Amino acid sequence: MTFFSNRGWLGTGFAIIMFLILSVMIASMGTKIILSSNRSIDAAREKQAYWTSFSGLSFTRQEHKKGQGIIDFGGGKVYFDDLCVIGQSADVLSGGGLITLLSDDFVHDETLDDTYISSVDCGGDGQSPELHWSGVPTEAAKLVIIVEDIDADGEIHWALYNIPATTNSILRNQTPVGATELVDYVGPCPPVDSGIHRYVFKIYALNAPIDAPPADTAALKASMKGKIIACGQIIARYERTS
Repeated sequence: MTFFSNRGWLGTGFAIIMFLILSVMIASMGTKIILSSNRSIDAAREKQAYWTSFSGLSFTRQEHKKGQGIIDFGGGKVYFDDLCVIGQSADVLSGGGLITLLSDDFVHDETLDDTYISSVDCGGDGQSPELHWSGVPTEAAKLVIIVEDIDADGEIHWALYNIPATTNSILRNQTPVGATELVDYVGPCPPVDSGIHRYVFKIYALNAPIDAPPADTAALKASMKGKIIACGQIIARYERTS
């Protein structure tokens, strides 16, 4: 009798647990992920369970895989990096927008040619590539462009800030009128046989200018927090073999 009684309790307990799990899942499926460009990336990581359960994508896993970037989610696009978390999709409500960043000098996620490679040690011309963009919000005050080698601990290869919000392009090997160049363009020249390096060209729209001149890129990023209303990126690759 005790055996059957115990089995009954086990069955009832299992049923209760399954009911609770299903209730949570049903409730969660109707929940939107709310991300904003003015919230920290930690706030987005709090939603990791949702991403893993309902999309098969882990936020942090995608971050590690793509080193920050634009991913497909919920029938739209979501952008995230250490400064900006925004989205445009059925499952993401956003406080910001995506800027489409392109170049006439290289194709997204393909190799840069020697024109844009460092002239020091790597035999290139060291010219900065042409960039153009669309999707900057009308309320934007200034733009920032930062280029990082995400396969070399975020080594900075270019940093421009206080670019006029009306600017929609940068010509090859030039700096936009009115912009401040914190870090001059440095073409790729990674160590030999260190594999493919990804150079992420990032653009941010700010709702206010950077008033105090930052000492370095870390200070620039700190001064951008809370001001970002849109962002975007394009990636170039380069591998040094000799």
